[in-house]
Amino acid sequence: MLKKLSKNELILYAVASSIAFIGLVFLLLGIIADNLDINSALNKAQASFPWRYIGLILILGAVIFALIVLLAYAKRIDRVTDRELRRKQRLSAMMSDLDKKEEIVVSEGKIVDNTPTNQEVEKEPEVETKPIDNMNEVK
Repeated sequence: MLKKLSKNELILYAVASSIAFIGLVFLLLGIIADNLDINSALNKAQASFPWRYIGLILILGAVIFALIVLLAYAKRIDRVTDRELRRKQRLSAMMSDLDKKEEIVVSEGKIVDNTPTNQEVEKEPEVETKPIDNMNEVK
């Protein structure tokens, strides 16, 4: 099932891809600086600043960041899907219970309604009460 990307998720993926692109640029600058034959300012700066390694670190960081975003949003979608599934199951169970209560049974050519009437529901159990003659004789 394909879900649309939320605005936050799309922004986070864009940030991760831009970091990876900057890392790729640094990686390419490092490769170019290593292969220059002339002593240029870039080649001298490369000796003190490792362009290639910074590029690799940025690319790996972007990949890890994108994986964290992917896993976080996948977990959120799984929770929402599970919640919807449980709700559907509860509603179907409630509907099946209602169907069982309102079921009309046909037996011996007569229609018998199994639903309780208001009088049956509202009846209170009868309790026998006896008057107490003497308060001290209560058992």
